[in-house]
Order: sequence, then C-alpha cells, then structure tokens
Amino acid sequence: MTTTFKVRFWEIADWAKSKDKKKKKARPYGVRWVTERKSHSEWYATKALANSRRSELMQAAREGQPFDIESGLPVTELKRRNSLSFVEFAQSYMETKWPDAAAKTRTSTVDALATAGTVFVRDAAGRPEAADLRRVLISTLLPPATRDKELSPENREVVDWITRYSRPLYDLTDVVAMREVLDALATRLDGKSAAATVYRWKRAVLFNMLSYAVERELLPDNPMTKVKRSAPKMTGEVDPRVVANPAQVRQLLTAVTYVGRRNQDRGAHLTAFFAVGYKRWTDSGEVHDRRGLKHRGKKEVRLVQIPPVLVGMLREHLDRFGTGPDGRLFRGPGGGVVSSSTYSRVWDEARGYALTPSQVASPLARRPYDLRHAAVSLWLNRGVPAPEVAQRAGHSVDVLLKVYAKCVEGDRVKINNVVEDAFAE
Repeated sequence: MTTTFKVRFWEIADWAKSKDKKKKKARPYGVRWVTERKSHSEWYATKALANSRRSELMQAAREGQPFDIESGLPVTELKRRNSLSFVEFAQSYMETKWPDAAAKTRTSTVDALATAGTVFVRDAAGRPEAADLRRVLISTLLPPATRDKELSPENREVVDWITRYSRPLYDLTDVVAMREVLDALATRLDGKSAAATVYRWKRAVLFNMLSYAVERELLPDNPMTKVKRSAPKMTGEVDPRVVANPAQVRQLLTAVTYVGRRNQDRGAHLTAFFAVGYKRWTDSGEVHDRRGLKHRGKKEVRLVQIPPVLVGMLREHLDRFGTGPDGRLFRGPGGGVVSSSTYSRVWDEARGYALTPSQVASPLARRPYDLRHAAVSLWLNRGVPAPEVAQRAGHSVDVLLKVYAKCVEGDRVKINNVVEDAFAE
C-alpha cells in the first residue's frame, strides 16, 4: 500500500439539472478528489449524501490521516473495509486455541466470545433476539467441530444474519465500541450484573484474542488498553456459610442413600462418590476429557491420602456395585461418566431430607463441591499444618490461606490471652 498526505477536493459535481439526456444519472451528485495525481469519485442519489461523504473525507484529511493513493480512501477506512468481521476472526482464534485447550477452557472461551459477538453487530433489519444470536455462536459458529453440522431453518436464518452483520474487527479500535463490548461482558442476558469472576475471565479471553489480532497485524495495538473500566471486586474466598460441619456432612451422606430407592438405588450408588470429593467439548466427543492433573506435567502424580472411614465406604461400594467394564468406580446409567445434572439432582433431594427448611434455603452445602470446602476447613480448624493441607487439597499454601481465610475459626480466648500477655511485657 502506497500512501500520501497530498489530497485535494473538488466541489460537488451536479448533473441533476442537465438538459443533456446522455448526462442524466440515477446518482447525479459526485464527490471528487485527488490523491497525488490519481483522481477518484463517488456518486450519490442526493446532494445531502454527497456533501456528507465529502465532509467525512475532508475531516480525515484534516486529522492528518494518510490516504491510500490507489483506492483514494483514508487508510483507517480501507483497513475497516478489508477487515475480517468479529465472528470470522473469533473463528480463526478458536482454531488456534482448540487443539491444546481443556474441555472446560473451550467451553468458557466460546462463551466469552459469544457474549461479545452477540452485541458487536451492525444495526440492521431483522435482528434476532440476543439469546438466539448467542445460541448459534456457542452451538454452531465458534467451536471448530460444529460448524459443518446441519441446521434447522430457524437456526440457519440466525446464522446467516450474524455472519452478514457482524461488525469488522477493526471497529474495536474505536474506544466507544470497545467500551460497549466490555459493558456487555459485565452484564447477563437478563440485564443483571455478571459475577466478578465471570467478567474477569471473559475480559481476559477477549484481551488475549485482540492481542492475537495485533500479532497478526490486523490491529495496530490492543484497543482494550485504552478503555478505563473498573472491574468488579473479586474476593475468591470461600463463604463460611457454605461449610457444613462433620455432623451435617454425615446427615447429608446418609440422606443420599434415601434418594431414588425405587429407581435402582440411584442415590446409594453415589454415596461414596460424594464422600470422595470433587474433582464440554472434547476431542473424543465425550462429556469429559481424559487429561492429566491440572496445571501439572503429563506424567506428574499427586498422592492422596484417605482416612479409614472412606476406605470402608469405598469397599462397601465395590462389594455392592462393583466396577464398570472399563474399571470405572462411579458411572451413569449408560456406564459412562456421572453427569453433573444427575448428581446435582441427587444432592438437591438429599439436602431436603437432611437439613431443616431454613438450612435448605441457606447457602449451606448448596453444591456438592462445598463438601471439599467442608473437608479443607475441618483440617485447618483441627490444627493440620497448612503445608500438609495444601498438598492434600492440591493448592499452594498462599492460595489455600487466601481462599479459606474466613473459614478458620481458631481459639479466640487463647489468642486474646497471647495478645494481652505480649502487651504486658
């Protein structure tokens, strides 16, 4: 591309009043200008449109923007016209990230880009509902593995619309447009504010994608760095209200055995599953990836000590239910991984059996994952050294103490006496 700052503009050409039939035009008003020695023109149906376009080009020249000699356009406009759309570039970005990403990372990355892609569209007729745009981005357009699947007529219409009207990626260099997208990341479809963790993750995904665009020389710099937007505060600490005490955990595990007694002991099969603790797109097509330990090398291992009471529960489970053909200890009706919807339903029912109505309405042990919080909090409060707890929980010590800071009760009387004695010296 050869550019110049030497741009000259002519007055609007007006053929509307010409008596010569050969000079009559459907678009009689012409915008004419010259870059270096090359002439350019654009023709419009009304003089107002022509004047508007001429003013736009002259404004670019006054701002000191270089013009491409061959096309006659300001370089910023030319880049915008030649830019990939947001959806097109997001698809390219997903193709680079997909092979090495875990299933959960794939899901959350697609979700973040779908949120941005839903709002970053032109204002055109026939715009589908935001929920429909988001649905086709997540299910069809962004994951590389789903782009060739057959679509219903309804989904085809939505896909065609967003493919046509997704705004150019280069438009994000405008700080107003960039701020609108960030505001969308911080807002749920129902208009309420998104959780701080959700916003920060989505923002990080978008920042990474735009940095990749800079690397590809599609953007001059990352436009997100120009927008000052306060991020929601995020504590990352475990809410003490979710932590069940040992007696409550025993009641909950007992209650699990009562769930679905008439349905092949649906709950009893998961009792040991809940007792053990808790650890969507995949290469295999299965619900979960077969991967190594998170944030560790492929061959690295982690020893997990289990108490005798859990050993007894696991042995009882093996005696009663055995293992699947692949050696799987806990399995769904089809023999595969127990789905989150299955164990969540069992847990919800068990809470109703084991807890009082006020406890059921509270955050207490609301999710199966809260059993992990209960175990770690118990170890810390019983005096197990933090490095040992961190090793068993798979945390670093600093993260452990930060996350569980509010769940460590301590002996206030003893601590007060120590502080008092210290000041008395």
